Amino acid sequence: MLVPLGVAALAACVVLYAWALGLSRDPRTPAWAHAQQFASTVCLALVGIVPVGAGFVAAGLMGPDDMMDYAGMVEAVVLAAVLWVLVPRLVRVRAV
Repeated sequence: MLVPLGVAALAACVVLYAWALGLSRDPRTPAWAHAQQFASTVCLALVGIVPVGAGFVAAGLMGPDDMMDYAGMVEAVVLAAVLWVLVPRLVRVRAV
């Protein structure tokens, strides 16, 4: 059960980062999206979540306890494909 939790946490971090990067690059976003406080808040969240997600994945891969750990490996592949499509759309700067 640890691998699916870790993969979900890491995927959430990728989506959060892509969303914040897209907001900060877009000239039409509000001023708060360009502020240092916004960038610091996102980075603090990522610094807190990424090690937990990586730890869950590592602990699950060291000793798979049940079939959910193997399902987490399948989930990782599916989420990688979904993120491959989603992240460029979040990062892309829209034309003014």
